[in-house]
Amino acid sequence: MHTFVMEILDDLKDKCETHASKLMQINSDAMVLEMHVGLALEGVSNLKMITSYVSNLFTGYANMSFYQKIPNNI
Repeated sequence: MHTFVMEILDDLKDKCETHASKLMQINSDAMVLEMHVGLALEGVSNLKMITSYVSNLFTGYANMSFYQKIPNNI
């Protein structure tokens, strides 16, 4: 590959790389707390949550009745 392109890619890699020391600074307990607050009280958490409605919990049993058979001639 052209040297100029490699220099650009190396520079981009250096700018985007997250070092292990930075990852160690992430406080997972605070993130879990924000997730619980966001799920419990709308508009209170700083963590953006997508509203979804779950009618029951996942059991691991899959009912395949919602899949349609795709015709062979497509």
